[in-house]
Amino acid sequence: MNLKGFHSKKVFRFCLKQCSNKGCETVSRSSPGLWMLQKNRYTPAISKLSRKRVVGMLSKATAAYPSPQLKEVMAFAMAKDQVEVEYAQYAKNPNRHLYLMEEEAFIGIELKDASRCEIRHIAVAGDCRNSGTGLRMIEDIIKLHGIQEIFAETDVDAVGFYRKIGFNIKSLGEKYPGRERFYCTKTLPSK
Repeated sequence: MNLKGFHSKKVFRFCLKQCSNKGCETVSRSSPGLWMLQKNRYTPAISKLSRKRVVGMLSKATAAYPSPQLKEVMAFAMAKDQVEVEYAQYAKNPNRHLYLMEEEAFIGIELKDASRCEIRHIAVAGDCRNSGTGLRMIEDIIKLHGIQEIFAETDVDAVGFYRKIGFNIKSLGEKYPGRERFYCTKTLPSK
C-alpha cells in the first residue's frame, strides 16, 4: 500500500492494524486533521493542530482480562484493586458495556432502558488528554445506542470535564467523607 498522506510508517502500521482487527465491533469517527485507514480509503489519526495523539476508533472490549496497559488507564477511573473486578462486571452484566479506544481510553456504561444510560467509568491516558477523546467516546455511545439521556456521578476532579461538554451539574453534597459528589446529566433532543 502507498504511504502517501501518512505522517509516518508507524502511523500507517497502526491504522492498518486497526482495520485488519477482525471480530471487533467498531464505530469510526472522522475529525479534521485525522488519518484513518477504513475500508481501503484514508480518512482524516494524528492531530495537525496540537500534535497530540488522538485516539480514533471505539471498539467493544472482548478480551477475558484487561491488558496491563488497559489496567493502568482504568486505574484513573477507579481504585487499582477494583480494576479486574469491574472489568469482570462488564463481561457478566448484559446491561453493562465497556468500550475502548486502542487501550488509551475507555468508557464503561450501563444501559438503564432503551434511551437512558449511565457513564459508570471513563478515562483517557495522559498523553491523549485534551484532544477531545472523552467527548468523542460519549458522542459515539449516544449514536451507537440511540441514547436520549446520559448521566454520571462524579467528584470534583472530573466535574469540570462534564461541565465543559454541556452536561447539567448538580451537587450531591459530601456523599463520602471529605469528597463532594456531583450528578451530571445531559438530555438530548428527541429524534
